This record gives sequence, C-alpha cells and structure tokens, in this order.
Amino acid sequence: MLPLAGACLAPSLSLPASTQPNSYFVLSRPWNFFPSIAMVFAGAVAATARTTAAAGVSVSSSAALSPSSFPSASASASASASALSLVLTSLSLVLTRARVWHAALSSAAIALGSVVVNDYFDVPNDRINAPSKPLPSGQVTVDGALLFGGALYLSTLVAAAWLEPRELRLMVACSAAVTLAYTPVLKKIALAKTAAVAGVIALSPAAGALAVSAAAAGPSSSLTAASPLAAVAPACWLAFFAVSGRELLMDAADARGDGAAGVATLPVLIGRGATLRLAAGCEVLAAALLCSRAAASAAVAFSGSGRRGAFSLVIPAAAVALGAALVAPAARAAREAARLGRLRKEEERRRDSASSTSPVAAAALAEAEAAVSAAISRAVNTMMRPMGLAIVAALVLG
Repeated sequence: MLPLAGACLAPSLSLPASTQPNSYFVLSRPWNFFPSIAMVFAGAVAATARTTAAAGVSVSSSAALSPSSFPSASASASASASALSLVLTSLSLVLTRARVWHAALSSAAIALGSVVVNDYFDVPNDRINAPSKPLPSGQVTVDGALLFGGALYLSTLVAAAWLEPRELRLMVACSAAVTLAYTPVLKKIALAKTAAVAGVIALSPAAGALAVSAAAAGPSSSLTAASPLAAVAPACWLAFFAVSGRELLMDAADARGDGAAGVATLPVLIGRGATLRLAAGCEVLAAALLCSRAAASAAVAFSGSGRRGAFSLVIPAAAVALGAALVAPAARAAREAARLGRLRKEEERRRDSASSTSPVAAAALAEAEAAVSAAISRAVNTMMRPMGLAIVAALVLG
C-alpha cells in the first residue's frame, strides 16, 4: 500500500527522485505500523485462548485453569506447558485468519495516515518544536503530504467495507474520523486530544477480538457474545491510561511551541508541572490495573502450599516490577518539574526583596529547566517498552 501511494504521488514532488522515497518514509514514520499490527493480533490471540479454554476444547487448558491441578512442582510445570501450548495454538489459528490480517492492516494504515495528516496540519508548531521534520524542513511539499495521507485514509476506508462484523467496520470508521479531526479540531481541546489518541490505540486489541470472533462465526456474523471483548477489556483500559500518560508527557515537551502557536494544550493551560503530575497519575492507574489483574490471577492459582504457593507469588511480583517501570519515568519528570517550581518561587521572593536576579539563581533555574526537559524526553523515549509489555501481560492475565 505505501510504496504504491508514494509512486502515485511522485509527479507532484519537487525533490530529486533519489530523495523522495526516504522523505516520505520518514514522514509516515512506518515504525508505527508494527505496534498497531501487534496489538490487533495480541487481542485476537487473547480472545481465541479465552474462548477455547471456556469451551473446554483443550484438556490441557482446563488443567491450566483448574486450581486442583497444581498439587506439586511437576504438576505446576505441566500446567505451565499446557498454558503455553494453548497460547501457541491460538496464535497459529489467528495467523491463518484473513479477517484478522485485514483488521490489523487497517489499524496500521490508520496509524500511518494519522501521522502524515497530523504533520500536515502541525507545520507551524513543528517549525518551533521539530524543525528537522520533513514538512517544516521542506523535504516534502505540503500538497504532497496531503495527497499521501489522503491516499492512505481512502484506501483504508475502502478496504474496511469488507470487514466483519459490522461493529468492527464502525470501529475503523470512527478511528479514521477521530484521527482526521485530531489536529484541526481535537488538538485545540485540552483533554479531548489525549482521550482521542489513547482511545484509538486502546481499541486495537478489541479490533483483534472482534475480527477473530467474526472469522470463527462466519461471514454474516455480528457481535452476539461478550466473551471475546471481555478477554481484552482489562488490556484496553490499561492501554488507555498508559497512552494517556505518555500523550500528556509529549504535550509537556511541546508546550513552548504549542503556546506560541496558540494551541491550548493542557500544559499551556495549567502548566507543565501539573500536567506531569497528571501524566504520572495516569501511569499509576495503568500499573494498578495490571497489579490487580495479576493479584486476581495469583489468587486463582494459589491453593495449597509448598512450591506451588511460592510459584504463584511470581505473578504479582513481576506485575509490580513492570508497573514500577511504567510509573518511574513519568514520576521522575514530575519530580524535576516540582523542583523547578520551588526554585522559581524562591527566585520570585528574592526578586521581590532585592529587585534583581542573581547570576547564580539564574543559572540554577536554567539548569532545572534543562533537567525537566531531559526528564520528559527520557520518559517519552523509555516508556514504550514497559507499556507494550504491560499491555501484553494484561492480555495474558485477562
């Protein structure tokens, strides 16, 4: 899809032919393609495993879910192998489902198209926040970017007409509409932009669950059972909170450019410090959800004593460690912002009494400002891995 769209747009570009593919490659940021596909397939695998286990298709999966099946270390190992076998069997089934591939590619195409269209509308801001991007730097023309993004959206919506069930078609259409409206409309509404991005991403596992349920039920199926969505609901909520926190961190990083462009993001309205505390709170909610799912799973597995009881404690311990990795970067950025706020208040009191700013105080403020920016940048860059692992863990525990 992407090479064909790029080839169709080639006549409208003003760059040399040798630089065109690379410029459009950077513009679309195709690395966003893979997380979208992975989340759809993860949701499909979770729903398939849940349905298979609930229907009692696999004897080994029933053993894995039954507390009485863990009387010893050897039985525990057998149940773990059975659970792994169930996941691998579900994955092999999902990979053969054309409807799941259809949904995954639709999700990925929306992700790529939304990046291009967002950059098209965001050129004034990017001239301040990210002048090296293809559009503000002139590597890609504005008209070329609009045609490229439009081609991605149009091809996605046409292909989505054959998606089943109808709830999945509606989900893709709404996601396309929300991402199209993101920069020109939703980005100007403080929390609406955060909820829009987080909601679209969080629906990816649900799209996989719906696609695999339709593939199993037949071509004219509709959503008649809650079990496929129930299997992925905790992961969807976790993704919503985790992505919301990361979006707030990204808004905090772009606060200077957004303020200059008149975009009323949350950091512009309430300040970076309050926004970073809210971002940390979102990550705490995501971590709490993961830990609660892990605790529930451990409680089901925990019966008796000995090696099996000790083994079941690994689940919540791993969830706590993963949750801490999710929360720590945002908490560190919020702590640096609080330190900067204290320094500013001290400087204001000193200026009111002395009517001047000391060079030492000015240097301390500049150092604290740089520390906040660095902490935000680190948080944005390091949160993706624990976030992905947390979503996968929630799908496994769901």
